[in-house]
Amino acid sequence: MIGIIALVAVIGFSMTACGGGGGGGKPASPPSDPSDFVTYTGVDSDDNMFVLKIESGAARAAYTPKVDDKYTLLFTGKVSTGTVKSFTGGVLTLAPSKAGAVTFTATVSETEGITTMGGTIAFDDGTTASAPTTLTPPSSAYSDDSKSIYIFGITGLTGVDGLNVYSNAGGKGHVAGQTNVEFTNGTLFVEYLWKADNSGEYTGSGSFYVGFGKGNDWYITKEKISITQAVTVIPWSSFGKWE
Repeated sequence: MIGIIALVAVIGFSMTACGGGGGGGKPASPPSDPSDFVTYTGVDSDDNMFVLKIESGAARAAYTPKVDDKYTLLFTGKVSTGTVKSFTGGVLTLAPSKAGAVTFTATVSETEGITTMGGTIAFDDGTTASAPTTLTPPSSAYSDDSKSIYIFGITGLTGVDGLNVYSNAGGKGHVAGQTNVEFTNGTLFVEYLWKADNSGEYTGSGSFYVGFGKGNDWYITKEKISITQAVTVIPWSSFGKWE
């Protein structure tokens, strides 16, 4: 393909259109594949979203958190990482990697996500926060059925200008997006998608291509991603370089 296609759309104060371009062809894969993982989400009484990922670091046929698994907890632009100390009766005891931090707990369920937490959360930047006592599933806390996206394991990016979803390959058929993203420690979280026509939060469902990046360094999913749940989790290996 000759030339460069620049795709630019200004969608209100909180939107950006897509990334670095691209005119077809299968993108190259990122450098690594994901290990087994499971994610749990919950919303506190102030409507703050918590996203907890537990990963094994080794392939297993069925995923159940275990001792020494790695955890990543994302909360309002902050990240806490560390290891699982125990998992008994649905209660995870988590040990932050930050020096001097004490363990905290998260009670999790496959159907309800994070239901309760306890203790003090130590974040990687040195700050702390009291864990919320009670959390509710995003689908019940967010009555408008807005859609959030969580991407983990990102390498090679120093920042993100925005994220968008498209109905067709190559960044065509702009459906929704957001420039207000949280990006730190290789994780990206978009709390809600904004409609492309600037008419409000996106509450629909469907399968879309997801693109994000910064400047001329953009990535897009190699296949369509089903965006139907309150929070869609996508591993970095699902993306390819958007040329």
